[in-house]
Amino acid sequence: LSGYLKIPLGEARTSEIRLTRELACARLKDLAEMNKRLDKMRVSLEKITEVQIECLARIEEEEEPSYQLVAPLVEGDGVGDGYLSFGILLEMAVNRLTQ
Repeated sequence: LSGYLKIPLGEARTSEIRLTRELACARLKDLAEMNKRLDKMRVSLEKITEVQIECLARIEEEEEPSYQLVAPLVEGDGVGDGYLSFGILLEMAVNRLTQ
């Protein structure tokens, strides 16, 4: 103990109280900042969800007419029967047109 500073008990108590108060205030600031960040994340997630819902609605709008076009042309449901995807068929069509 000889290497430690000898602080009077009253000063040590005051110092502890000050440190405790500063730690509590710093923690409150951190929590407020975390709350702001979470709110920003919530807003961003809401925007992403809106876009996702719009995309799903668009896919559903396109899906039914596509099945109606395919139905008279193929036997079965036309799904999973080894048919090429729209992207591949489009690429093949572009390649033929550019030859």
